[in-house]
This record gives sequence, C-alpha cells and structure tokens, in this order.
Amino acid sequence: MNHEGSATAARCGIATAGVRDPPAPAVPPAPAIAGYRATAVRPLGKPRRGWPADYDAWAAAGNTGWSFNDLLPVFCAVETDTDFANDWHGTTGPVPVSRLGLAELGEYPRAFLTAAAAAGHPQVADHNRPGALGVGPLPRNVRNGTRMSTALTYLAPARPRPNLEIRPDTLVDRVLLSGDRAHGVRLHTGERVEADAVVLAAGAYGSPAILLRSGIGPAEQLRQLDLPVAADLPGVGANLVDHPLVSVDLPATPGPGGPTFQVLLTLRSPLANATGPLATACRALGVSPAWC
Repeated sequence: MNHEGSATAARCGIATAGVRDPPAPAVPPAPAIAGYRATAVRPLGKPRRGWPADYDAWAAAGNTGWSFNDLLPVFCAVETDTDFANDWHGTTGPVPVSRLGLAELGEYPRAFLTAAAAAGHPQVADHNRPGALGVGPLPRNVRNGTRMSTALTYLAPARPRPNLEIRPDTLVDRVLLSGDRAHGVRLHTGERVEADAVVLAAGAYGSPAILLRSGIGPAEQLRQLDLPVAADLPGVGANLVDHPLVSVDLPATPGPGGPTFQVLLTLRSPLANATGPLATACRALGVSPAWC
C-alpha cells in the first residue's frame, strides 16, 4: 500500500462543492509520480510484506480475496527475488528484490546483527518468510543506488503505449457518477475526463478525499458540506491508523557510508497475544490486536 505516489489529490480539499484553485495542502504533495522516495537522497526501498495475520483479519472482516493466501500469488508476481526461489517468492516479476550478504554489510549494521544474535535473537535469512522473527538482512528493491519504484518497473515500460496518456500536475476533484456507476473524473480545472472504467488509486490520504467530494461517504457529513449524497458509506474518511515509528539517530565518526537500512530486527511481544493487555488496549481503540 503506497499513499505517497498520489498524495497530490489531497490538495483539492474536501469541503467544497464547486471548482476552485486548490488550497495549501495539509499533506505535502509528492514531487514525482513514484512519490517522495523516488527522489530521496537515500533510497528507502524496503519491499517487506506485512504480518499474515493482518491480511487474514481483513478477510475475516468480510473483505473477500484479501487473506494472505489470496495475496501471496500477487506478491510473487510482482517480484524477482534474486536470493530465494520457493513458494514464498517470485522470480519473474518486474521489481527486483535482494539482500546484502554478510560481507557486503557496513561496519555498523554488521555489528548490530552480531550483537542481536549474541543477545539471543534468532538469525533470519528471509524476512519475507511468514512467521519470521529475528535479525537479518532487510529485503531491498534498490538497484545501482536507485529505488526501483512502480514508476520505473511498471510505468516506464508502458510509456510508449498509444492508449496511455500521463498528465503531470493534474489534480482530480471528484469521480463522475451515473447512479452507482463511475464514468469518468472531473479535474480541479473543471475539465471532465470520460472513461469506460475508473481506478481510484490516490493513496490513503487522497482516495478518501476524492470519494467524499464525489458524494461517497457519511451522508450527514456530506450534507453539512453541501455535497450531494451518492452513497452513504460511513467508513469513508474514517479509521486512518498510522504506524508508530521512533527513529533514534546516533552520530558516528567517521560516518558509516554505504546504503541505509541494511539489517532488520523483528520482535513479537508476549503482550500481543489475544488476551494480553496490549491486545485489550488495541481493541478499545478499534484496532486489530494482530496489528499491535
């Protein structure tokens, strides 16, 4: 799931029924089609899959086709893993996936791996194997210092297609609807773009904003904004859960050099079991305990 690539859609705002120039963005727009990290000084491509229980929880909640076993063929089709060829990995996809060998690790990542193993953490060769917990090299989709984004691995080969048009600096205001069928989009300039099918992929921030402006969302809130209600769907625009992250940067002399994010240590707290206090707190917040 990548919300960065189309974050510009959030610039159009939500509380407007008319067409106007977009306000200053609450979420800064991505500077490139592939998102912020396509232009990062330090490539941060980390194609690590989520915990299988998370996907299974989505399926159990009624989202057919979203279990881990349902998605595994998709994960495999996306990648060419140069280190593993088994049931968990693909070998013919457009996105290259590799890991640094022990001899390739920088001094500090290698010291971290050694210290974690000495502290009793199991060594993990493949962090994308279901159930893997421990310390080991991080999967990376970086080639020659460049993060191999979807813009490079999917869009670039498709650019010559005669039926493909890329519109930079173009913001979508809303989806055009006829009853319960989408037949195009309206841009913030007022231009209408008709289509046989519409795929809305504006990310975790942008997609709900476009849906709300299209009249798809909580009916009462839409009426308060003078937006015609096309579909009363209370979940649209709600329940955004960001992942907690604490980054501790320690200066070192001389600087470490080399690629970043070379080694990963994963843990599973005993407090995260189905009846533990952390799981209870998660349920009180409406968050799946499997995500804690």
